[in-house]
Amino acid sequence: MAVLLVAVLRADQNARPDPLLIDFAALGKDGRPLVDLRPEDVTVKIDGKTRPVRSLRLVQVGSPLTASGLPTPFGSNDAAEVGRSLYIVIDDESILPGNERNAKESLLRFLGILSPRDRVGLITVPVGGVHVGLTTDHNRVRQQLQLFVGRASRNENDSEAACRSRQTLQALASLLGTTRSEEGPLTIIFFSSSLVGGRGAEAPVLGVPNSMLMSRRCELNPEEFERVAREAAGARAFFYVIQTDVIGGVGSAAEPVTAGAAIPRASANPRAGLEHLAGVTGGKLFHLTNSEGDTLNRIVRETSAIYLASVEPEMNERNGAPHQLSVRLGRPDSEVRSRPDVIIPRPSSIGALPAPAPETANDLLAQSRVFRDLPIRGIGYPHRAPDGNIVVLSMLEPLDRTATMQSAAIGLYDAGGRLVNRWSAQATDLNRKVFGARLLAPPGIYRLRVAAIDTNGRAGTADYEVTAELESAGPLKLGALVLGLSRNGTFEPRLQYTTEPVAMAYVEIYGRPEGAGSTITLAFELATSLNGPALVTMPGVVSATEEKDKFVVNAAIPIGGLTAGDYVVRAIIGLENQPAGRVFRGFRKVG
Repeated sequence: MAVLLVAVLRADQNARPDPLLIDFAALGKDGRPLVDLRPEDVTVKIDGKTRPVRSLRLVQVGSPLTASGLPTPFGSNDAAEVGRSLYIVIDDESILPGNERNAKESLLRFLGILSPRDRVGLITVPVGGVHVGLTTDHNRVRQQLQLFVGRASRNENDSEAACRSRQTLQALASLLGTTRSEEGPLTIIFFSSSLVGGRGAEAPVLGVPNSMLMSRRCELNPEEFERVAREAAGARAFFYVIQTDVIGGVGSAAEPVTAGAAIPRASANPRAGLEHLAGVTGGKLFHLTNSEGDTLNRIVRETSAIYLASVEPEMNERNGAPHQLSVRLGRPDSEVRSRPDVIIPRPSSIGALPAPAPETANDLLAQSRVFRDLPIRGIGYPHRAPDGNIVVLSMLEPLDRTATMQSAAIGLYDAGGRLVNRWSAQATDLNRKVFGARLLAPPGIYRLRVAAIDTNGRAGTADYEVTAELESAGPLKLGALVLGLSRNGTFEPRLQYTTEPVAMAYVEIYGRPEGAGSTITLAFELATSLNGPALVTMPGVVSATEEKDKFVVNAAIPIGGLTAGDYVVRAIIGLENQPAGRVFRGFRKVG
């Protein structure tokens, strides 16, 4: 079958010279990732010269065809928790109105089989009317996907096709230039009905009709494709190019037509640009089928695992320029698909030692890369502050409870990457085994980053997406559901369980009215999936607080008999004869 490859340089601060880590997915005859490769099975060439593979490591980045719908229990920097990063890019101006139906239905099925850990983005190009950044909130992507419609003209001429193709390539390059995935390779799934492959029209000459005077301005040069290829290398991205409109040329799925009849009527070859884009990025071109999303199922399978092959670049190759790359496997019934080039960044100065490691956890907050030497977890819970604003109760937990922290910090970043609020541990905090902070924030979606450095110099960061909003339940508002343990009469949040017989569930309720109709109805359910049947249903206990309209609900959830795995607790809360609301929390059982 095939091998998907993305090449990337990652600095190893403990070695000199730095290794070049090439990450790729190796596919066997059945279309599934190979999981038993050895270094001697892989041949890597840079600029035609064979480079010994020093080490080879398999990393699982997604569970293929999982549909449990479980929420991500917490953010972690454990390599086993890494999910995929997939950006769906739709060239909506190449797709005829009504012809988006097949693509939309296939993508909705695709979102349903992804792992909850997978981050998905969605954007329409070249204008970008629909845009969702990389997120684990697949429901938000589904909602925005419903806004996608075909916008192609049925009378597009060569000049217009060239203009659209050039603008689409420029939008792709811009997206790649601003998108980075520190957790693993970035997969671009590009949907288009047609893309011009070369120059869009001949240069105008004296005496040609005015309609041809657009030709020079719409000339499509090969450099536009090369720019996408360079940006793809920098973003660690590999491509799937999917040609749409295979059926339903006039928007009717019941009336199959040829691919050629389903695309805009320019005379230029509508497939040439798609083939060129796949070629320069090392990607693969498919037609979108209507057989229950076979093409997208294949993408899920192929991207479920990657290899990291370490090779040693030479000092004169560290020049920030593209270098020819070739990867081959010494296995029968396999094929390598690799990007033609790899960019090896310049060192900070020739012969210099790598940049020093960050000295404090605050330094870690400002960096985009994920630090894994110190394994940690993090999570954020939205609640209501006493003044009515939203507060994110944040938690940082080292996996090694024996480690002593030298510094710790928690930051909250908005969708634009701006640091909204931050907490730093004081000297008196560093003896704690679990760190907590209250971060005020306007309603919205945030990236919570937790960071720590222990006394042995190990650094760790983990990210978690949190929505700073309260759930509605009729006139009530519900804070986040928090799971933990009861310890010496106090509630201690917990993200993972071993042999504990019971987990305690905690929910805050706001806005309870007085008098008639104020009776709270509630139930807690333990389940193996977000919307599946309950394994057990438990009652809860409502308690008043010092705030007049704030109450808390507690429930004991039996977990001692559960086997290892991921589970979810759901709380259904409301007032009698009023719509109920639901909050939920995933957790992990490891013993």
